[in-house]
Amino acid sequence: MSTDISFVLLAKAASPEPDAVIAAAAKLGLALTYAGNEADVQQYDLDAGRTLFVMTIDAPHPDVPTMMFGPTAVPEDEARAATAHMILTAMGLEGTPRERDTQLAALTAAVIDNVPAVGAMLGHGAIFHKAKLFSGLAALGIEQAAIKGKGALDFVMGLVRWMLNDPSKQLPTGETVGRSPDEKITIHRVKSPEGEEHIRLDLPDR
Repeated sequence: MSTDISFVLLAKAASPEPDAVIAAAAKLGLALTYAGNEADVQQYDLDAGRTLFVMTIDAPHPDVPTMMFGPTAVPEDEARAATAHMILTAMGLEGTPRERDTQLAALTAAVIDNVPAVGAMLGHGAIFHKAKLFSGLAALGIEQAAIKGKGALDFVMGLVRWMLNDPSKQLPTGETVGRSPDEKITIHRVKSPEGEEHIRLDLPDR
């Protein structure tokens, strides 16, 4: 059985309200059932034998003092001021590493939207990304699951993973990307209703 983890940086120790996590997950198309709390670890069950464990630790994340910081990262002073963190462990996620990353990112987003989160990163990440940015990218990944067209989903997931893992890579407005050397899809940077910057890609069916 696969095991995938993510980390959440908290301004202060707090456990999410199960009902709020379930509601947030539902908006991302994930059906969770709260299975209780044992030794301060919340358990949520998904279908197909998948399980999410949410553990809150009332202590700073030990890696923050030696971490890198970049454009998408939590500002260094905020990261160092965070007094607590979470470890999320997902059991039984299926698919390729990229597909499991997408599922875990969505589960993490459902949690961080309901706690005083400063940032989040997948277990293999190098920096804590700003919480709202992480949630936005996670939602984008889930939304693109309905994309039709050869290679579209894999292409978008690759971009999401690329941006989460390497903040030095930028996609400015007007730059083009594509699923082949000949395809030119223009990058559009737009503002969300909350004022956060997002990337929009108008992907044609192929």
